[in-house]
Amino acid sequence: MGARFSERTRRLLEISGWSEGRRVLLDQELPPGSAAGPFLEEFGALVVDVPRGGLVVPCRFDLVKHPVRDVYPRRDDELWQALTALSGSPLTPVGEQGGSILLLMSHEGRVFSVDDLWSFVGVIGQTPDEALEHLFAPELVLRGYTIEDDGSLTWESRDQ
Repeated sequence: MGARFSERTRRLLEISGWSEGRRVLLDQELPPGSAAGPFLEEFGALVVDVPRGGLVVPCRFDLVKHPVRDVYPRRDDELWQALTALSGSPLTPVGEQGGSILLLMSHEGRVFSVDDLWSFVGVIGQTPDEALEHLFAPELVLRGYTIEDDGSLTWESRDQ
């Protein structure tokens, strides 16, 4: 069996304070059986500085309040319902990247990203570990859905 993480991902995690077997106490209860619980117990409260394209992009893992909620409540609720339908299960915010990208995890562990304008939903990984590899890659290519004004979704890829 191979290593859990690539050398790059492991190094970035360790520099940020992670170690194998790390556990933090959650101050909020999550739905029973949700993949977000074990993920946040292991990676919660970490801020990983990811070097990318001459910049450093911070990636923070924790339960985060949705940054748009209550600003556009009707649209927010509609989009939240659309995301839940897309993922097939309830979503839990588990972090953010660069201060403008919200990271969401499905009950089963699929990881999605949503920009702060709710205009794009990225599919980051089918598992939490796959998502970390993708988030910490030297170049980030987002594959996902553009959210149109009418709420419909259009598949596309974006380089970041």
